[in-house]
Amino acid sequence: MSVQAVKDVEQGFVERFEAGAPPCLCFLHIQKTGGTSITKAFMPLFDQNRVICHAERAPARLEGLDFLAGHLSFNDIEGLAGGRIYMTCLRQPTQRLVSLYRFWRSVKCEKVFGADLGHIASAKSRSFSEFIMCDNSDLLEVTDNHLVRWLTPVNGPVTEELYSQACANLERFDIILLQETLKEDIEEIFTKLGARDFISIPEENVTDTNCLKNPDRFESAEAVEACSDPEFERILFERTHFDARLYDFAKTLRIRRSAARRPLPRLPLKLLRLPQGQRISSRGGDFAGLLGPGWTPRFEDLFWTEEDRALLRFGVDWRSLCEGVVRLEIVPCMILGRRRLDMVLQVEGGERRSVVFLEDGLQMSAREIGGDVDDICIGDRSFIFDLALPKDCDAWGEYRVNFEIGPRVAPVSLGHNNDDRKLGVRLVSVQALSRSEASILRHGPW
Repeated sequence: MSVQAVKDVEQGFVERFEAGAPPCLCFLHIQKTGGTSITKAFMPLFDQNRVICHAERAPARLEGLDFLAGHLSFNDIEGLAGGRIYMTCLRQPTQRLVSLYRFWRSVKCEKVFGADLGHIASAKSRSFSEFIMCDNSDLLEVTDNHLVRWLTPVNGPVTEELYSQACANLERFDIILLQETLKEDIEEIFTKLGARDFISIPEENVTDTNCLKNPDRFESAEAVEACSDPEFERILFERTHFDARLYDFAKTLRIRRSAARRPLPRLPLKLLRLPQGQRISSRGGDFAGLLGPGWTPRFEDLFWTEEDRALLRFGVDWRSLCEGVVRLEIVPCMILGRRRLDMVLQVEGGERRSVVFLEDGLQMSAREIGGDVDDICIGDRSFIFDLALPKDCDAWGEYRVNFEIGPRVAPVSLGHNNDDRKLGVRLVSVQALSRSEASILRHGPW
């Protein structure tokens, strides 16, 4: 497939979601590919009343969600309604089998549901080579080219035709992750979603951690990997041959898609809604939920811009229909030696404000400042800015305020402590007001 052909596919992907309700992110979880960590990383982004993390246990609840994850096969989701973004994660096949075997040997049977009980018994009673070479039909479902079987219905041996169908089905997934590059993959997706500062990738169901807790339940990693019997090697090749090709196909497909630079459609991410009139302070526990890309990680409740651009995103609980204002309390990073800092605030679909911060005591003429400036602020104290919101928010109930900051500077470069972050401004509080409330609070009652 040429790069242009991939771009055509990607354009069709975006057009699927240009109108109508925001799509549901649907994660198909293959065992021992990092799926539990992926699920726990994405779940906090969504309204918890509209997510499900074990969809295979509640097949009747697969509609009307913002995020669903589970041990579902491609066959399980093929008949679902449209408007979904499909995501999955693959792992190098032999490594996945080793991890699966060692995990099943460690697990307590009373904590397991369904068919895995028989597989666990097989792992506990066999060495790794015996486990792989076992020709029990139930066990072959998970040891014989499981990735291909998961992507296309297979009755009996996997064939070249079924492998080709699995590749075609994999191409229908919108997001393909790899366990070996999982952290980088998730960071890229969160950045595309405008949720980079919400990244938390917990390590869950890690087989090696279970090994340390229960060493007597495991065949050692060295013993698992040291099997050198020719017959075992032949069987292992047969069990992973098509999966290895599918894994290589996935890596090639990811490279082609990366060249096409596909954007992600907007998802219904959880919004921090501002109660009308209530001031939300950075000292509050939910404040970080306002921040999109461009902010420093949370540190002692001090949220600074650390890039040339930063994003604030929120919803508003209006008590009545009225023209709205968002009030931002901002402190510039005017450390000794920094003479000037420029900032532009732009509400998407609303007001734009250009601000210049100057060092305390610095005198500059309008000509020296230059440009079309709305406000000139002196010193490093807190400043209040009111920005008019558009009468209607976007289709997702979301308002966005974009920050443009420059020139940024790191305190360490000016001889202040060892902080090497390139800081711009600090956001202290946010408040949603009607225009009349904003006027009274700023000027006092008549």
